[in-house]
Amino acid sequence: MKRFKKLLPIAVTLALVLTLLVSAPVFAADISSTLTDTLSTNVKGTDANHLIGWTQTTAWANDATIVVTFADDFTLTGVVYTDIDLYIGEEKTLVDETPATTEILCAVSGQTVTFTPFGEEAIHDSAVAVVIEIGTDAAGPGVNMITNPTTAAEYTISVVSGADSGSVTVDITTTGNTGASGDVVPTIEITTQPPAIAFGNMAIGSVYTSTESDNGLVKCNEALWTLTATDQNTSTGTGKMLKDGTGTALTNAFQIYNVDTTWDASTGSVALVTSTGVTGASGTAFTFNVKQLAISYADVAGNYSITLVLTAALAV
Repeated sequence: MKRFKKLLPIAVTLALVLTLLVSAPVFAADISSTLTDTLSTNVKGTDANHLIGWTQTTAWANDATIVVTFADDFTLTGVVYTDIDLYIGEEKTLVDETPATTEILCAVSGQTVTFTPFGEEAIHDSAVAVVIEIGTDAAGPGVNMITNPTTAAEYTISVVSGADSGSVTVDITTTGNTGASGDVVPTIEITTQPPAIAFGNMAIGSVYTSTESDNGLVKCNEALWTLTATDQNTSTGTGKMLKDGTGTALTNAFQIYNVDTTWDASTGSVALVTSTGVTGASGTAFTFNVKQLAISYADVAGNYSITLVLTAALAV
C-alpha cells in the first residue's frame, strides 16, 4: 500500500493499492461450467493420470481449502503429495506436514485430496485459473496414479474450492483410447513497480497531478483482456477522496488523468488498458498517473484518502 499525504488547508492522503483480481465477484459460485477432468485413459480398472482444471470465481478467504472428491469406485491407494501438482497462477509448493509460509499442505485420505494453506494465509491472493495434476505427469516426481473403477459407467468428481464448488462427470468404458491430453487454461497476471507519490500542500482552487507514473506489466495467454482501476469505496462518494473517520467526500473527483476519463458511476471504475492481441512472454507494459481535481471552497480541511485496486480480467 502506498499513501500520498499532504497537509495544507486540506491535508490529503492517497492510498493506492495495486492488486490482481481476475473476474472477482464477491459471491460464491458454481464452477461446474469450467470444471474439467481429463484422464490419460478411461478404460475400466486401469491406472490413469488426472488433469483437473477450473476457473475460480471467488477469491479464497484466509484458511479456505480446496477439496477434490472422487467417486467411491476410484482407488487412490498409494497416491501421495509428490504425485500431485497444484498451479494457481504459478506452481505451488506442496508438503505433507504442517506447512510453512507460502507452502500448502496436501493430504490424500480415502476419496479426497485436500489442499490447506499455512496459518492465516489464503491459498492465493486472487481468483484465477486452477490446475491440478495427479499421477506420473506431476513434477513431484509423480509415481502413483489413480485406478479407474472396474465397472464401465459415468462417475462424478466434485470440487469445493473456498466459497466455490462444482462437479464434473467422467465416462469409464470397457475399451477406449489410451494417451495423453491436457488443457491450457486461461491465465493472467499483473506486476507493478509503484513509486512514492506526494501531492504536497494543496490550496483551494488548484488541481494537483502526480509527477511520477506507476509502471506495470500484464501477461496473459489469451488474446483479449482488460485492465481497470476501481475505487474500493462503493457507497456515496465513489471515485472521490474521503475524509478519514467521517467518509465526507471532496467535491471534485479523483482521476486517472492519462486515460482522460471519468469514473463509471455504476461500477466505480476507470478503464486503463485493453489488449487487442496475445501478449506473449514479454507481456504488455502500462503506465498511469493520477490527479486530484481542484479543491473547492466547500471542502472541509482534513486528511483524505482513496484506495484503488487494479483489476486485470479476461475479456469475454
